[in-house]
Amino acid sequence: MRTDDLLMCNHSAGYFDHIQDSLIGKDHCVLCAEPVDVKKKDSRKVETFGFEDRLQEVCFARGYDDWAMEVQGRLESCIDLPAEVAVYHSSCHARFCCCQSKARHVVVGRPVKTTAQQALDRLCGHLETYCDNNEMYTLDGLRTVMMEWGYRDQDAYGTRSIKNKLKERYGEHM
Repeated sequence: MRTDDLLMCNHSAGYFDHIQDSLIGKDHCVLCAEPVDVKKKDSRKVETFGFEDRLQEVCFARGYDDWAMEVQGRLESCIDLPAEVAVYHSSCHARFCCCQSKARHVVVGRPVKTTAQQALDRLCGHLETYCDNNEMYTLDGLRTVMMEWGYRDQDAYGTRSIKNKLKERYGEHM
């Protein structure tokens, strides 16, 4: 059976019903179609023509399973991956090339405390809107402001977490 026949068979089985997911974007992974943050270590840009050839070979080696068919569809929607500034997650590339399953990205770390995050967002909004640039606040003072708004002790971040969240949000401009 020729490769073209195999693709025709799979196409008729409904593998390309989600054509929207098969299109390559500058900010979505060629392999999993999820957003790629190019600032993170796990992201890579497609810079060589050999990358596409290698993916084609892996699609064939995988036996054109569901994930291979998705990738094949994305590859066929693009003539020149490097010119399209295509990106991918290195973890997706490793899983795809090793014929592993398409696993979702696992979030690392503790789950976000939604009430504490809401309190911090409200505090940041308050500081950005109503505070003068000349005012100074301590971390304990900021936590006290949240307590005065009615947040319970267990529903607000501690001072160390507030410091880390503010650094994450504002960088060195706090």
